[in-house]
Amino acid sequence: MASISSLGVGSGLNAEALVTQLMSVEKQSLTSLQTKQSGVQTKISAFGSISSLVDALKGKLSTMKSINTLAATKATSSDTDVLTATTSSSAKAGAYDVNVTQLARAQKTQVLISDGNSATSGSNEVVGGGKLKFSVEGASAPVEIDLSSNSTASLGDWRDAINGANGGVTASIINTSSGAALTITANDTGKAVTFDTSNATGLAALSDPANTSVSKKAQYTIDGISFETPSNTNSDAISGVTLNLAAIGTTSLTVARDTSNIQAAVKDFVSAYNDLNTKIKSLTAYDVANKKGNTLTGDSTVRNLQNQITSALGAEYGSGTYDHLAQLGISTQKDGGLALDSAKLDSAISKDMSSVTSILTSSATALYNKTNDVTKTGGMLSSKTESLNSMVKELTKRQDTMQLRLTTIEKRYRNMFSSLDTTISGLSGTSSYLTQMLAKLS
Repeated sequence: MASISSLGVGSGLNAEALVTQLMSVEKQSLTSLQTKQSGVQTKISAFGSISSLVDALKGKLSTMKSINTLAATKATSSDTDVLTATTSSSAKAGAYDVNVTQLARAQKTQVLISDGNSATSGSNEVVGGGKLKFSVEGASAPVEIDLSSNSTASLGDWRDAINGANGGVTASIINTSSGAALTITANDTGKAVTFDTSNATGLAALSDPANTSVSKKAQYTIDGISFETPSNTNSDAISGVTLNLAAIGTTSLTVARDTSNIQAAVKDFVSAYNDLNTKIKSLTAYDVANKKGNTLTGDSTVRNLQNQITSALGAEYGSGTYDHLAQLGISTQKDGGLALDSAKLDSAISKDMSSVTSILTSSATALYNKTNDVTKTGGMLSSKTESLNSMVKELTKRQDTMQLRLTTIEKRYRNMFSSLDTTISGLSGTSSYLTQMLAKLS
């Protein structure tokens, strides 16, 4: 007998529905594994968000633990057109009167080479070959430009050769209505440049002092004390302060501690900590009304993380005027977050800056080390995530194995119902035949 192509066609049984129902029961184990895997992946995502927030907190702690950030100073000039200044961590508070009488200037030598009538004027102006020597003040040896093999050397050839020597000057060509001017400028202010053109007759005018604007050194006084420097920038006059002279004139310079850096660093730390605390609370919350936990409710890794951080927050640091963060206005709230009393922090800074920076840097260092320990390779969070990823891989393998088993089971069910369908169909045919025969006998 030919096979039946669709279950139930021959017998009238709804065999397809029966197979579907049977397989639904068989697939319950697979569904359970899929649900479990989804839960693990949700945990991985949750720990990923916690790790990101811990990394963000680490970044703020890195700033707060830096003494250079907390002990920063700021220089303020009463006339920034005359002078601006920057400070380093070694700068001390103070006030200074500055009088700038002369700015440093680079020497510039400029000579007109062509008469403006030549068809080859400008950089193509032929001035002939030769050897040019120049000496920059302070250099160990003069620089020689040798174009003696090029009898038709142009102005552009000399410019390029001078610049290519990297000898402390820069050459350029300016085209004017009267011809081409070669300009050679010292790279550094306050340094004189002398030229030897005895073997470069085409550039002889470079040796004429009349064509040179003399270099100058900066001259100024700080509280009546005279200074002369080759540059308009000086870091030696006031310890830890870099002066940038801009114009002739007088100004007052004030160097003071920049407490805004401390406030900003602490605010950023408190904000980053609260972001982490809020996320952990959300992921570990328990819904009493619905008697349902969240993704990480009761998770020991999260509890351990919280305990390590809170213990560092409440620890004692230093032995000065202050030894706890709460004394600086950084207090723990009922929800586990932090609050900052900026006025209290300012008051502490004014009273004992050294003690404040000691506590902040010490606590930030301790917290930074804690957060670094939990996020580094092999640390608490990375190990937990690695373990969860391994669970996902194992669950995936079990699902693959179970899917193969379910395929085999479904095939067996279909073969069984196909045989049953064929049998019932055959019996139905026999029954009809017998019924017809009996009807004839009667």
